[in-house]
Amino acid sequence: MIENAETDSGLYTAIAARESDNNIVTYRVSVIDAVEAPVLIVNSNWISGNFCTVNFTCRAHELRINSSYQNNSCSPEEVTSHKNYTLILYCSEEFIICNLTNPVSWKDYTINNTQLCV
Repeated sequence: MIENAETDSGLYTAIAARESDNNIVTYRVSVIDAVEAPVLIVNSNWISGNFCTVNFTCRAHELRINSSYQNNSCSPEEVTSHKNYTLILYCSEEFIICNLTNPVSWKDYTINNTQLCV
């Protein structure tokens, strides 16, 4: 894996070296690093009978989503940065999932709700 290659992004031109230098083609190249796993932090959880509320934060880079898990669900949310990172939050009956993507990779962090609502 090549590290710190983002500085190689830019315009590249192929030139035919003959009597007159002719541009054959120009490409804009964007070097994008693979994402690192997002962070999912449980801020608080509260249990009363069969009712469970979990407040949590999903974050990565400059992106952040604060949300709550109640009655086996949460509202799915998505935020995107100007650097093509997208942070996605979604829940099922069993899991809270925080997913970070960019055009070349994705990673997620998952918490099992059954461990939080016992």
